[in-house]
Amino acid sequence: MVRGTSSMAIGGPYLVKSMIGEEVSEEALGGSKVHTEVSGVADLETASDAECLAAVREYLSYFPSRCGEKPPRRPRRIPRTAATSLCSTWSRKIPGKRTTCTR
Repeated sequence: MVRGTSSMAIGGPYLVKSMIGEEVSEEALGGSKVHTEVSGVADLETASDAECLAAVREYLSYFPSRCGEKPPRRPRRIPRTAATSLCSTWSRKIPGKRTTCTR
């Protein structure tokens, strides 16, 4: 979603105003910040239309071009963090939960 211009809502600010008398902005009702940080409906907030289109193109590049074709393969990326340090990170981030890490 593009910051400041994208929104998703069943009704707009005028509907909210006419039904319950409350004034609300389009951004507060269903803007990109609401859906990327609160509701989880959207995964990505971009700064511009061009950046958004580039992200969509990259996302679609992971899919096959046509039916029956396998998805494109990309070189494998080696993670920057070793699995052992991830275990300790996960253990700290879940208070009260016991995590088992195999080394």
